[in-house]
Amino acid sequence: MELTSLDLYFLLKELQIIKNAKIDKVFNDNKEILFQLHLPGKGKHFLKIILPSTIFLTKYKGDFESGNFGINIRKHLKNTRIRKIEQIDFERIIKLSLDELDLYFELFSPGNVVLCKNNKIVMAKTYKGFGSRVVRPNGEYEFPKKEYNFLDLSEKNLVDLFSKSEKSSVVITLATELGLGGKYSEYILSKSKIDKEKTSLNIKEIKRIQKTIDEIKETLPKAYYGKKLSPIEIEKSKKTHDSFNQALDELLTEKSHNDKQEIVVSKVEKKKEKINKIIREQKARIKGLKISIKENQKKAEVLYENYQMLEKLLDEFNLIKKNHSMKSIKEKLKNHKIIKSIDEKSKKIVVEI
Repeated sequence: MELTSLDLYFLLKELQIIKNAKIDKVFNDNKEILFQLHLPGKGKHFLKIILPSTIFLTKYKGDFESGNFGINIRKHLKNTRIRKIEQIDFERIIKLSLDELDLYFELFSPGNVVLCKNNKIVMAKTYKGFGSRVVRPNGEYEFPKKEYNFLDLSEKNLVDLFSKSEKSSVVITLATELGLGGKYSEYILSKSKIDKEKTSLNIKEIKRIQKTIDEIKETLPKAYYGKKLSPIEIEKSKKTHDSFNQALDELLTEKSHNDKQEIVVSKVEKKKEKINKIIREQKARIKGLKISIKENQKKAEVLYENYQMLEKLLDEFNLIKKNHSMKSIKEKLKNHKIIKSIDEKSKKIVVEI
């Protein structure tokens, strides 16, 4: 599931419980990173990051081994405490302030985990350039910034935003310029009673949008199951959950378990098919050997029955080879009853009995 900036805003209200938690271990498996935490008064929990777009707190470790990244970052983080967790502006970036370090989770494609000290990059899961940004060892950590921060929007900001926008509709302006995504932009406009396809807005409409945004920011997060899981009710819901984080945990932990089960089943099926193929090939080989044994046994019996005749023929052939050319021998024996052919080069005869 891809979390939007607004999803993260609400999720972080619930994730404040990890403040002062101690980081015990770190595991990683390809795109998944798992931080084993000890929460004061709550015991062992796991902060799970699924790159490039998801984070949640869970009690379930799952089948995790530690990859190189997990082993390397663990050296820096073992026994450190999380002093603060926050969203950077309204970006899809989560910052953990530790005792002496800062840990950033970039939850936008391609996703990254960056460890810094005094804003200098200590290590990262991925080193590369991202547009104008470059993530490299000892480099300054920079994150992408939008011109307007949804969390600090004023009426004047909204007027400037819509007057300067060159987008084809107000819904696209909200979705892209504020990082809200399509579903929340449509919800804000619908709640503000504004046609999403409009290209410009008057001051009354902007005031209504401002009021809707302020109401949304004050909403306490829950989980609503519509077409997609959401922390606010943007559509008719099939069911609800009191915790957005727990709903994410249940949804994604179950999905991860099912995906891994499918992988296990697929591997078993492939192994089974490989074994069955070997068995089929061995059966075919055994069948061929049985036929070959039967044929060779029959040939041996025929040779045994005609041994004296063949020995006499071979002696005679070897004798006449001494005084005649192979060409003349071949001509003389061309109508022989059992000699079918003579190879002049190898000086061998083929008989049929």
